[in-house]
Amino acid sequence: MSAAARRWSALACACVLAAGAAGARADLSVDGTRFVYPAQNKSITLRTGNPGSAPILVQIWLDQGEGQDDLARLEAPFVPMPPLFRLDPGERKAIQLRYTGEPLPQDRESQFWINFMEVPTAGERRDGLRLQINLSMKLLFRPKGLAGDPRKAPGELRWTYHAAGAVLAAENPTPYSVTLRTLRVRGAPDAAPQSLTVAPYSSARLAWPGPLPRAQELTLDYEAVDDLGLAAAGTARARAAAGT
Repeated sequence: MSAAARRWSALACACVLAAGAAGARADLSVDGTRFVYPAQNKSITLRTGNPGSAPILVQIWLDQGEGQDDLARLEAPFVPMPPLFRLDPGERKAIQLRYTGEPLPQDRESQFWINFMEVPTAGERRDGLRLQINLSMKLLFRPKGLAGDPRKAPGELRWTYHAAGAVLAAENPTPYSVTLRTLRVRGAPDAAPQSLTVAPYSSARLAWPGPLPRAQELTLDYEAVDDLGLAAAGTARARAAAGT
């Protein structure tokens, strides 16, 4: 299983645990769903809280999606302060995230993941189990002076498609990472919305879970995630690839 798949699996498990009945619930709250770190900032603030009825311990670390179990071997140039802390019921706490200065590309955004692990305190037993609930949120390191507007980057993706293999391809000519929370193809039958992230100056392919219409051009409807983690709707055109 890929690191991205493991991460989505962890998020799905956290959601199930949070929504479950009697015993399993997640008491950690984090303001925001993704974060941008401007290179000129000395730090950014992450705000956490415990809306539950029992104290919890929270550990924070960063990675690049390696899925590494040994935290000591992770190499991400950011330090959360503090990396481990206790939250009492109703308490909120601001965490400072600092860039440690290791060289990163200056012509594009770099993507990392902020991981939060909630561990119930020793006296908090739920149906005989101690739950560990993980949340992962995207962090984008944004160098100073990048060309263009990150809000317009989703609309600048260049799309092609291969009807025979039901594959969509997106090329990102911008220095910004583009995440599409939902992606739909008009006229594609019985296909649930998909999601896609395209790194700066890179391309990504998406195998569509169903047949694509055979036409010279397809219309795509998407919701792109902005700097605040909100979804902005847009449309795009996908041209048929040569030989389609």
